[in-house]
Amino acid sequence: MSGTITLRATLPPITSNLTITRPITIDGNNTFQIMQVNSGANVTLQNLSLQNGSVVGNTAGCTGQGGAILNSGTLSIDKCTLSSNKATGGVGPGGMINVGGLGFGGAISNQGALTITNSTFESNQSHGRECCRGR
Repeated sequence: MSGTITLRATLPPITSNLTITRPITIDGNNTFQIMQVNSGANVTLQNLSLQNGSVVGNTAGCTGQGGAILNSGTLSIDKCTLSSNKATGGVGPGGMINVGGLGFGGAISNQGALTITNSTFESNQSHGRECCRGR
């Protein structure tokens, strides 16, 4: 199998071991985070392109984490391209104090174990809202 898979909905979190080695492009359609690796899962990605992933903090002041991938498990990435992904903080509540959320990891937000080899990152972005900034 090869080609492009364009997401039309958010994928369920990965909760167990998974290996993907096919030359596939997964496109988040500028709307969806491409994958979330839960604690306890061991995931290996090879020869993939992950593009146009997007995550936004879902409520006032919440953090948007990992435009393409939010990792809390063990993740190995080899010979992959992550491009044009973005993480954006949630909108602040407004009024006298405007506190928006942070954007962390345009391509990947890592809270687990992460190994990256022979891979390319290009045009990924993170943005904070109102008073906050992206990281």
